[in-house]
Amino acid sequence: SAYSAGRYDLTVHGPNGFLRTFQGDNKAAGPEVTARHDAATGGLALTLTNPTAATVRLTATNAYGGAAKTYSVPAGGTVRASVDLTGTRRWYDLSVVAEGLDGYLRRLAGHVENGTAGVSDPAIATV
Repeated sequence: SAYSAGRYDLTVHGPNGFLRTFQGDNKAAGPEVTARHDAATGGLALTLTNPTAATVRLTATNAYGGAAKTYSVPAGGTVRASVDLTGTRRWYDLSVVAEGLDGYLRRLAGHVENGTAGVSDPAIATV
């Protein structure tokens, strides 16, 4: 639309710090990022999907620390990755950007619940 100049920017908030942000160009298909609890590791399982005809490089950065990680996702392919949450007491705040796709962002934040006692968001004191 004329208002958005062909861009989308949608943020969804939920309980317990749940947040998902989707930003990008609405004229072209872009990579997708999904997350779920990885019961085997207690961490977060990411699925990075590339519906385009060219390989895309996605870089994920966790606001809670640690080195950014870059994943090369082949055309039409999927890459799975695991995010270790032991140092953050199961809290996460990931920003994923795509090389060469200006304005593309997927942000995933929240807390992985596993039935055991947890703690309040350790980053809340820094806000």
